[in-house]
Amino acid sequence: MMLIGDSAYPPSTYPTEYDGRPVVGWCVYIPGGDAYHGWTQAEIDALKAQPWCRYILPVFVRSSPQGTAQASADAATVAAWARAQGQPRGTLTMLDYETAVDSAYELAFDRDLRNADGDLELLYGSKSTVVQNTAPSGGYDEADWTGAVPTSVASTGTQFYSGSDYDLNDLRDTAPLWDIRPPARSATPQEDDMTTTSVNGRAGLSWPAGSRHVVQVTYDPAAGDPTLRVVLALTTGPVVLALKPANGSGDLEIPAQYVPTCRGVIFESASGSPNVVYDACAV
Repeated sequence: MMLIGDSAYPPSTYPTEYDGRPVVGWCVYIPGGDAYHGWTQAEIDALKAQPWCRYILPVFVRSSPQGTAQASADAATVAAWARAQGQPRGTLTMLDYETAVDSAYELAFDRDLRNADGDLELLYGSKSTVVQNTAPSGGYDEADWTGAVPTSVASTGTQFYSGSDYDLNDLRDTAPLWDIRPPARSATPQEDDMTTTSVNGRAGLSWPAGSRHVVQVTYDPAAGDPTLRVVLALTTGPVVLALKPANGSGDLEIPAQYVPTCRGVIFESASGSPNVVYDACAV
């Protein structure tokens, strides 16, 4: 189970634990809809800089839904926000319904969000009303303010605590949250043909020409997203590609037209995090 905090505004001091369990993430409110306050970029960046925060749960508030046309427009707004923020596809976005019961709206929102962005709707509301709506792709987050950390949750999550400055949700470990500090990927057996090299002090990876690879980078997002030049070492001469990772990682598959003559890559960092870890996987 994962404790995720929730507040309309960033609290003056974020709690890092409750009843001996760590708080591992926080909700961020998307501007628009019926939100009391949409979080600013500065507020989001300050949250990401918190060392304890690993997960972000975006929230869109629509407590007074007004039909499927509005749902489609809202889903487009949320999808655009998610892409601008670098939210990975296939992760949860909470739809805050409060006490609303309107399956038509939330199912249209869920469908259009998945079609536009691949993200999943987690429907939040009062325990007595939220389950009267048809369950969306991400399940329910039921508000049941007992104040005690639940030993289990009925669906995806339970909001069990409501305080003056913030609320707390307990989500299943399997909930696909936006992980802003994903662990570095481990090497695969297919990487046996790849060796680490150095060219004039620059990091490089090399492999036999003709084998396909995905270049991977990981870094601490708190230090800033790097801008990278990936120089393909081709038997016919160098080709430069851009790699713009976000939220701690990034991948670049070697384009098919370069695979036959590509013998490796050299990395050049233009800006951002100074501690980038480079790797590659054969595919």
